[in-house]
Amino acid sequence: MTVATIDGSSRFALIPLTVQPEGEGFLVGNQQLGAFYQFPAEGVALLRQLQEGRTPDDIRRLMSGEGTGEDIDLDDFLATLIEIGFARPGDETPAAGPSSAPARTLGFSVSRATAERFFSRGAVALYGLVVAAGLVCAVRFPVARLHADAFFIEDNLAATLILLLVLSSAATGLHELGHMLAAAREGVASRLGIGTRLWNLVFEADLSGIFALPRARRYLPLLAGMLVDLLVVSLVTILITALSLADAPVFAVALLQALVLQIAVTVAWQFNLFLRTDVYYILSNWSGHPNLDGAARDYIAGNVHLWTAGRFGRRQSGEADGTPARYLRMVRCFVAVWIMGRILALATLFLVVLPTLARYAERAWQTIQDPNAPVLRGLDAAIFAGLSMLLVAAGLALWLLPKFRHQKPKDTQ
Repeated sequence: MTVATIDGSSRFALIPLTVQPEGEGFLVGNQQLGAFYQFPAEGVALLRQLQEGRTPDDIRRLMSGEGTGEDIDLDDFLATLIEIGFARPGDETPAAGPSSAPARTLGFSVSRATAERFFSRGAVALYGLVVAAGLVCAVRFPVARLHADAFFIEDNLAATLILLLVLSSAATGLHELGHMLAAAREGVASRLGIGTRLWNLVFEADLSGIFALPRARRYLPLLAGMLVDLLVVSLVTILITALSLADAPVFAVALLQALVLQIAVTVAWQFNLFLRTDVYYILSNWSGHPNLDGAARDYIAGNVHLWTAGRFGRRQSGEADGTPARYLRMVRCFVAVWIMGRILALATLFLVVLPTLARYAERAWQTIQDPNAPVLRGLDAAIFAGLSMLLVAAGLALWLLPKFRHQKPKDTQ
């Protein structure tokens, strides 16, 4: 970090900032920049004074007269504001810099009026009718219920996998669209990109702008994805019922049953809090601590640094000494969830996912080697096994490579 030289007689202009109460402090940021940071009350008070046009020398005299601010390094505070793009010397209010969102994301922006139509009373009533109809179908017709064995297929393996990938990707896209429309309803622009949750490739919406909203208004954008999942499952359940009553091909019904199970699995996946899922953000918002994951990582790294006499991990900052007891308890609880989640995820990878892929590969090889097996059946099994392994390998690569990528040393001059 480069330490800036602060002129005590200069004024500093701030970009437009939002300030929202958050836990023991405040969340300060800018929607366009896409950056939000937690500030203590003293930091927000300093921001107010800078916005009023006071110079650093003015602020020091004021703090000295009031007997406050002994623990505040004003020069360091101003240098940090400049580094994160919140301030710069001068009287003219600067524009926010470029967004901190990754370059390989697509911006999503619709008018607030358009987004509000998707959440009007009429639209919500229609959604309710669809969900109710889906529930009735599931109760009355066994074929329309959730089937735990829907992934166990014997024929048309490759076609089922490819079609299921297309359909589940569309469902995931609708899930993220729900998030982004709900954010647009609040006047917040968002971005869509592709990321990983462990070894799984996923679409992910960047909703960082919602932190400019009061906490109560963040819940709908955070919940909207799972509400869309419920709507999609209801629609597919109705379609399964219609196809079954019309004596449609068994393959079509089985494919849609697998899609419903896939969506159910992704909804259950949302409760893996250590993966920063929708439920994680809802919990963080409810608790008033928007970066529980980062705090947990810092806590683990600090303890590893202590237990290994500095060989591994990293030293915790001195700020931890003043952390409220309630927040520390929450972080420690989340650390337990984080560690258990990682252990279970790795166990799933090595005990379930990789052995299953190996069995499919072995089955494909046996089918190809069997002189009595049809050629197309062997080809089908081989394509299925190859695609499955390719998807898992791609996910593992995108997940693990950034962790081992060589990090350039930071400039400390």
